[in-house]
Amino acid sequence: MRIPVNEMTLTAQETARFTLPAESPDSPEAGRWRDKLLTFHLAGGDPHASPLPQPAVVKQLNDLKFPIHLSAGESPAISSLADLLPSPAMDALACSFRDLAARTGSIPMAAAREQIGAADVPSPLPSEGVLLPADASAFPVLHGALLAAARRPARLRLAAEVTRLRSRLRDLLAVDDSHTPRAKSPEAVASTFGAEGRLLFDAASLSAALRKPIAPPRMEPARRRRIEEALAALELYLRDAGDGPAFWVLLPEQEISAQPGIAAAGGRAIPNGDGVPGVLRFSDRILQQMAALFRAIRTARLESEGAFHPETHEERLQRFDWRGATADELAAVPVVVACESAASLAATRLDDLARLLRSGRPVQILVIDDGDWDPASPGLASLAIAHQDALVACSSLTEIAHLNACLAAMAAATRPALALLSVHPSPLPPFLYHPDSGTSFSAHFRLLHESAEAPWKSVTLSAAREGGGLFEWKDAVTPAHAAAMLPQYRGHFQVIPPRAWDSSQVELTAFLEQPASDGLPYIWLAGSDGLLQRALVTVAMVELCRRHLQSWKTLRDMAGEASAAQLREELEASSAAAARQARQEGAREAIQRLVAALMSRESLPASLLATPLPPRPAPRPQAQPQPQPQAQTQPAKPQEPSPAADPYIDSYLCTSCNDCMKVNARLFLYDGNKQAYISDPKLGAFADLVKAAEGCPAKCIHPGAPRPGDTTATPQLIAKAAKFN
Repeated sequence: MRIPVNEMTLTAQETARFTLPAESPDSPEAGRWRDKLLTFHLAGGDPHASPLPQPAVVKQLNDLKFPIHLSAGESPAISSLADLLPSPAMDALACSFRDLAARTGSIPMAAAREQIGAADVPSPLPSEGVLLPADASAFPVLHGALLAAARRPARLRLAAEVTRLRSRLRDLLAVDDSHTPRAKSPEAVASTFGAEGRLLFDAASLSAALRKPIAPPRMEPARRRRIEEALAALELYLRDAGDGPAFWVLLPEQEISAQPGIAAAGGRAIPNGDGVPGVLRFSDRILQQMAALFRAIRTARLESEGAFHPETHEERLQRFDWRGATADELAAVPVVVACESAASLAATRLDDLARLLRSGRPVQILVIDDGDWDPASPGLASLAIAHQDALVACSSLTEIAHLNACLAAMAAATRPALALLSVHPSPLPPFLYHPDSGTSFSAHFRLLHESAEAPWKSVTLSAAREGGGLFEWKDAVTPAHAAAMLPQYRGHFQVIPPRAWDSSQVELTAFLEQPASDGLPYIWLAGSDGLLQRALVTVAMVELCRRHLQSWKTLRDMAGEASAAQLREELEASSAAAARQARQEGAREAIQRLVAALMSRESLPASLLATPLPPRPAPRPQAQPQPQPQAQTQPAKPQEPSPAADPYIDSYLCTSCNDCMKVNARLFLYDGNKQAYISDPKLGAFADLVKAAEGCPAKCIHPGAPRPGDTTATPQLIAKAAKFN
């Protein structure tokens, strides 16, 4: 089944296992519970209480996780089985593939089809590629496959260049060896003939003829030693390149055996128990090995062309390291990929992580969340972006197209990269910060469009009431829902028995949208039998959600302001170009009129000789033809100049932030491009226009002048509106 990106709606039949218990609102027992619940909300409870059931929204999303398909070929791509089998008729087939992938792990698609019995089923499923379960083990394999494919051309070019230079150095040494006395001996001469040549030539006579009284000059010992060392480095690379990995994956030791797909993707997994310092040490070792190869390549090029000058090149080559390599050479370096958790990175020394992010090393860190989301994740993303030198991505398996774009960008990058990857819908908004994508922040930072509309992926769920009927509600994976699955946050949740439910309790997402914190917030849990439960959350957990919400607003404003600034620059450049073109066309037409008058046989008008032709005004774009003036029997009444009284919006600058909609959803509407415009000024007050203009991040709302009779148009408000007109 295909799942919309921003909101998933599930039918009652699909959620029939959820049941809402019978309520007894505002019962006397609920009143007795009120003080107890309020105390827990303010102070928390026992951190060692029994584990909680899963949040209902997480339980539902787990059932919608389908395997991931990794296509084969030189340009692999990632897709979800939900996209490959969009028809509801294929649901049973998709579930069979999901169960198979959960049992076997990664499996070739052809083998999966054969085991499922779908080899002859007409479906859009490919027969090539690999099927991966939708869990944390898929991320290193998916990233590694894209990484190996992106780096393959550079690695092939490097191997070809090393092979060419090796042949040149061997020829130089062979020529020098031919000048030795031993090369002229009968044995050496006979060895060059082969078995049949010895029957036709006398090796002893030819050896005597080749001897000359003056031996040819030999290669200088220092140069020969230099060539031999460079040749040894080239041969070492060619000998190991066939077995060498395209990338290294550093994993916690307990996860090494669970990653067979890394080798199939062209990489090699090794344990790392020292966090970021261990990653830095291993990366330095790989870079030192490649720097020795790059020095040998430069030596070989100079020696093969006879252009090596010791006084000029020796010191430079001794000081050469990986930072002097070209972009193509860096693309051929085996990439070091470290898989870590947000908790382990947050526990490490921040200066080690900062040193890695600004080092320029081709090291990439995958921060993988498999249900153990950590509140440190937003801080890690902000820290990485703040350095401005590293590629930073945030995505999940529920956003396959975005994940594919992020991993592809990382695969092509030769700079440090950090990716926050989640199996479930993450509380973090998906984004990509790519320093190589332009020269301004607006070009570097891209927020997933759907994330600019809502902070968390929303899901509409349904449940059957015990007393009959259907209960529907809109839920989302907030930081509180993610924390409810972690033992360390158990003290922030308390299950409320149905007899204690009352109207003062508010679902968390609705509670966060309230202007004032009224009521007690809760989230929905679902037991193994599908019975819904309310879990009260503490003030500390609410504050965590609010901080996360503020981080989302900051990211959204950054992306919106950056997009508006970029669009504004483009429009200003376009307007300037149009003005220049209009001036050129006006001047050209004036010159043509003057030339035509000069070429005419008639005498020039005196007015033309006395004064120059006035410049023709630039034509207005999309000008409408003016009607011919009609004869008037009475003098026309002078028309009063119409002031800029009507409010308007520069819709092309709109960032779709929804702020004006929150002021007056009837006055402000979206067009087909989801950019705001004013529907009818009569549907709102002048105060609404000014308030929306003040809150607009793109400053594209112009309130104009108040309509007659508008009681909200005070002198102070009119003065405030003047700043936006």
